[in-house]
Amino acid sequence: VLDPEVLAWRISTDKIGGFLNDFFEFRSFVEPNAAKSAASGGRRDEIEEARSTLELMRELEVSSPFGPKFVEVDVQFHKAIFAAADNEFLRGMGRTLDIPMRLSFTLHSYMKVGPGDRLALHESVLDAIERGDGQRAFDESLGLISRVQHDLQRILPREEV
Repeated sequence: VLDPEVLAWRISTDKIGGFLNDFFEFRSFVEPNAAKSAASGGRRDEIEEARSTLELMRELEVSSPFGPKFVEVDVQFHKAIFAAADNEFLRGMGRTLDIPMRLSFTLHSYMKVGPGDRLALHESVLDAIERGDGQRAFDESLGLISRVQHDLQRILPREEV
């Protein structure tokens, strides 16, 4: 299901809401655990990379909040969290999720949807990681994913959800 051609096909179907819900559910299982792992002994270089990408997201929020560069940097942020995890399988999952994140984030941008405080939500995840608070990193990551999913569900037609 993570094959790029299968993903492209799934997104091209009329049931995009179902695809997105499945993807958000999957992310909810793995991404908060990657944040928790990164907070408890994560790799400093990758955590610093996440901080750099967040600062670039701040700049792009002003000039091009839904543009392709913002999508690219947002994907880099999430991949950096996975890469910072103190677990080789979670690090590998970040690489595996590159294309589905790009597709999902591009769709969000195309639809111009997302929480108005999306940068603050990203900041909360990263702050918890930098403080070494694994449970808080988990909770903030789950909260970020849930908020974006909620905003998407508000605009998708009911039969697609």
